[in-house]
Amino acid sequence: MKRRCFYIVILCFIVFSIIGAPGAASSAQRQDMDNVTLQMSWFPGAEFAPYIIGIKKGFYREEGIEVKVGIAKGSTLATKLVGNGNVEFANAAVDTALIARTKGMPLKVLAILYQGSGIGIFSLEKTGIKKPKDLEGKIYAADIESMTYTQFLAFCKKNGVNIEKIKLLPIKGSDLKYILSGNADAISTHSYRSDNLLRKKGHKFNEMKLVDYGIDLYSKGLVTSDSFLKNNPDLVRRFVKATIKSWNYAVENPEDAVDALIEMYPDLKKEDELSEMKGVISLMQNDYTKKYGLGYQSEERWQKTQDFLYDQGLIDKKIDLKEIFTDEFLPQSRKL
Repeated sequence: MKRRCFYIVILCFIVFSIIGAPGAASSAQRQDMDNVTLQMSWFPGAEFAPYIIGIKKGFYREEGIEVKVGIAKGSTLATKLVGNGNVEFANAAVDTALIARTKGMPLKVLAILYQGSGIGIFSLEKTGIKKPKDLEGKIYAADIESMTYTQFLAFCKKNGVNIEKIKLLPIKGSDLKYILSGNADAISTHSYRSDNLLRKKGHKFNEMKLVDYGIDLYSKGLVTSDSFLKNNPDLVRRFVKATIKSWNYAVENPEDAVDALIEMYPDLKKEDELSEMKGVISLMQNDYTKKYGLGYQSEERWQKTQDFLYDQGLIDKKIDLKEIFTDEFLPQSRKL
């Protein structure tokens, strides 16, 4: 009997040595993790949440990836960091990525997060600005170097607004203080942030969303570089898979996503971010994503975006759109 117990102990020791102690495999996996940086294009806010919840829930770790989140002021900087090889991925404005691509920066968009423009033209109710032509004779605050201003000019052109009849107040950024102080009558800014701020402060206001007035462009998306994509196709596929899973989870569980965001960035306020999160989700979804899945891209929508940039003089040539985007790495196997 003693000899039998002895052999059982020896056998267990051998098996234990082969498979390792509990946690040993996970430790080895951690050592083999791919480490990447996701460069966001602005300061922490609701648009971070669809990624942060995926990190917290372990969706990226399930794919063997450790993700560090970076912060940058503006999509130009975020895409430049990707193009130069300083970071692996960026969440950035895809029109900015397309402009950079036409100038030789080797960028590739892997998925679209915001399916349409999230920009709206805001004014206090007392100004009487309810439709595009009402802007004539009013003061409009704008950062003339921004893509937001370029989209405003296109909005005016498309809707028969005489830009010469609008007084321009040059500013930096898009702070609502200019319309709240009365220095300007209208300003263009992100809908999902500004409507929440104005409502919270009890202001009565009007908003004209650009997407409702013919400015139908892709907005923010997941960007990488040609070289990283070429050298790490499996890693890119796994990262996109985890990202789409994270976005889907955030759509179904917005409060959970915001809680994860607040946990990582405790200076943010849950009430504000939850309200903004609803706006982010509305931009993530449309009829096409309901059919094809989040992240959907089509050549037709990309063509509209490129035509817009060309017509506005922001690019001096058009490129083969296969250079700027690919849907190959989206979880759904499809041709769009």
